[in-house]
Amino acid sequence: MGQRTDVDVVSVDVDPQLAEIAASLETPGYVEVRVADGADLLDAECRWSMIFADAPAGKREGLDQTVAALEPGGVLPVDDMTPEHFVSDLHRDKTPEVRDTLVADPRLRTVEVD
Repeated sequence: MGQRTDVDVVSVDVDPQLAEIAASLETPGYVEVRVADGADLLDAECRWSMIFADAPAGKREGLDQTVAALEPGGVLPVDDMTPEHFVSDLHRDKTPEVRDTLVADPRLRTVEVD
């Protein structure tokens, strides 16, 4: 289960090398870098004010868990939703499903930015 932290920003990467690079950058003390699967931080008792789900887990898989982890009024930026950014056939095929799920979810108010 994930744990809410006392820091203001938690950056999570499943790749230890990328997390190490991020952790080596000069960042304010309120930023914490973790090596983990971001989905592991989205347990039923933890709420976040913003989740940027920029990985298959949390966006294409487990989207409901991501939305449920937002606190009321929380923000969920979702990128890579336009065709010129599709990186694979799976991405192209799953994107309309992700969009439709987000737009239809009564817990969310959506805004699409071109």
